[in-house]
Order: sequence, then C-alpha cells, then structure tokens
Amino acid sequence: MTPSDQLGLNSNLLHPLVSTKPPNYAIIQEVNQADFEDTILPARATAQTYEKNAKVALIVEQMFMYTMSTPSFTPTPRLRAAVESGIAARGKIKGKRSITPQEEQAKALLEASGERLLGLLEVFEISRGLQPQEYKRKSPSHPELASFDSLSSVPDDLSSPEPSD
Repeated sequence: MTPSDQLGLNSNLLHPLVSTKPPNYAIIQEVNQADFEDTILPARATAQTYEKNAKVALIVEQMFMYTMSTPSFTPTPRLRAAVESGIAARGKIKGKRSITPQEEQAKALLEASGERLLGLLEVFEISRGLQPQEYKRKSPSHPELASFDSLSSVPDDLSSPEPSD
C-alpha cells in the first residue's frame, strides 16, 4: 500500500471518531501541512473515553509517520504546537470517576502513543537538520509501551556487543 493510500485509509478511519472532519486523503493526493496541523494533529475523540482517544491517537501517529516522508512537510514551531496540543487534548477525559481495567489499558496506550509521537517529531526535526525542542514529559504509566521514551537522553557509553566465539 502506498503512503498516500495509507493516509486515505487512516483519514477515513478518523471520520466516525472525531467531530472535526479530516480531509479525505483518498481523494486529495496532496498533503497540506496547514490542514494537517489544524485538523489531524489536534483531533480528539467525540466520546469522553480513553478507549476512543487511544484509537484516534494511534491513527494520528500512523498518519504522522507517513507525512514525515512528504517533501513539502517541514518541522515548524506550529507543527510542534499542534502535536503537543493534540496529545494534551486526547489525554483530558472529563467526568470519569472510576476507570475500568479496559480504560486503564487504553489510557496507557494513549500515553505511550503520545510519547512515540513526540519521539517521531524529534526524529523528524533532526532529519531536517534542526535541534529538537524541549518538551516536559511526564513519566508514562507503563514505560514498556513507549518505544521512544526519551530520545534526547541517549547513553554516552553505547558500544557494540562483543562477538561470540
């Protein structure tokens, strides 16, 4: 599946989950960064549940990965603001007094997706020759789910494993 086909599929998957309707990338072949920053990145689920917001977060994360390879897509302060505001918006669930085990799992997935999205943004900034911006991360509830827990703190003593005899 081509990146534009994947973007089209993912934008259509977002339609029933969010109140703002994302561009239909199945029809529109050109990704507009302003539309992406205004509509896709800050999107949150219409339902006030961690489950629905985790679904939105995972779809947005996939879409961001595909747009990183688009030549017209560039890292900007506005892009970073859209990523950070979207993560914050999806993490705010109002009116929940008790969380079921399923919602707790969805909350952990939502947090991990936000961490990965920030990591992808850092990789994108570095790939375009920019210094990644600082973001105050909270420690994830389940760090084992966040594969990009902290890209900016790479250990100084990285070495290759010793060859076995």
